[in-house]
Amino acid sequence: MKVLFQCGLFLALLACQSKTKKTELPAEVDYLQSKDAAVILAQGHNRSAVFSEDGDKIFYISKNRLGHKNSQIHEYDLFLQTDRRLTFQDGEVFSVIPLNDRQIIYSSNTDEIKEAPFTKDVDPRFPKSEIYLSDVLGDEITRLTNSPGFDGEMLWVLAKKQILMTSVRSKIPGLYWLNIETENVSPFAVDKEKPQRSAALSSDGKSIFWIEEDAKAQTNTILFAPIQGKSRTVFKTLAGSVAKVLPTKNNQVIYSWLPDKAEFYQIDTYDGIKNCTQTLLKSKLQFGEPQFSVKNPGVIIFRVSNNDKSQIYRWQLPVDLGPCNEQGISDTLPK
Repeated sequence: MKVLFQCGLFLALLACQSKTKKTELPAEVDYLQSKDAAVILAQGHNRSAVFSEDGDKIFYISKNRLGHKNSQIHEYDLFLQTDRRLTFQDGEVFSVIPLNDRQIIYSSNTDEIKEAPFTKDVDPRFPKSEIYLSDVLGDEITRLTNSPGFDGEMLWVLAKKQILMTSVRSKIPGLYWLNIETENVSPFAVDKEKPQRSAALSSDGKSIFWIEEDAKAQTNTILFAPIQGKSRTVFKTLAGSVAKVLPTKNNQVIYSWLPDKAEFYQIDTYDGIKNCTQTLLKSKLQFGEPQFSVKNPGVIIFRVSNNDKSQIYRWQLPVDLGPCNEQGISDTLPK
């Protein structure tokens, strides 16, 4: 009888314990699960993920990890599901891109904090930093720039065999070419009043898309031009702040942005031919940094952040994104 009582008590305690452990999923997690979006990286504070040249890996920036608190570059193998730290540097890393299967290019303030430790940044979005070339083992590192302001947001343009970067020179962000062999710098898009930043390459590799800020109008405009930069065309003007643009095929662009008076960044797509805007991700979370898979163009990775958390998610884009946001338009993206 005593044994039966003890067994019953044990089972009752287990039941109570399981009820205690069962918690309601946060609304933001429920939203992402409803989209069938899956987290790739969960350890640490992760951002700025980009695919490797072959699409089998992603390079990303991580901090608050076991082993390092400041930001470092990591490589994650999507097939083997293994993670490897690439940099062991002081300071902070702001962006990283692959150059080829053996080298990466990144922006960091590792030297700036030593050379000008007391100099304040004019704009906190563009901290003092330089651009570096490194092998994927982190053994051979070459500093490519040496300027008093921000150098980052790199884009490798194969047709010119040069980097297009956002650089703060004369206190205004502009877009400049950087020749990695000669280290010469030349302007691509520079305006004395309107910052030019965050370049992206079209899917055919022939055009550059970027963001122009207009403080007076409180708008951001997505522009594009051939890589020679001789002419520029307005793609879309938005009342708010655009963080990143990602050109797709068929005159479409995916972009993360913060609409005027909104609290959270969202990811939208815009078809310039149909004048059709569709919202991909919008919730009480910050969505940003979309990147397409090299192997599967229907898959994107993106950053999800809120408070002190920041993770990388992967998502298979649905074929039908629903109606356009513009009133009176009911077309959807081509299937």
